[in-house]
Amino acid sequence: MTEELILILIFFFPKNFLNSCVKIITSNAPGPGDHHGCPFRHFSADNLKASLSSQGVPSSGIQEIIDLVNGHHYQIACTRHFELTHKTQGQIDTIDHPNQYFDLSLKSMNISK
Repeated sequence: MTEELILILIFFFPKNFLNSCVKIITSNAPGPGDHHGCPFRHFSADNLKASLSSQGVPSSGIQEIIDLVNGHHYQIACTRHFELTHKTQGQIDTIDHPNQYFDLSLKSMNISK
């Protein structure tokens, strides 16, 4: 994601538009043609594995995330994905809102809002 696109998202994206992870995971599952939902909850195992692989998540990380998903620990799987794709130093607090993921991503790229 380019800095220009990130800045556009920061300016135009309504901060309170998104639901919490719990609401996204437990209600309003996406249907055909929809583009919302939690990939850890709503993707098939094969689609999730392919997505994680295309994002450069190592095989051991993919298996760890799949194991968490199979145990219905979707938010922990998301958090682990963040740790693996953003090269964090150790563990971070469990992500519980899409805006939190976005904010942490900006912080990891040293971009302030």
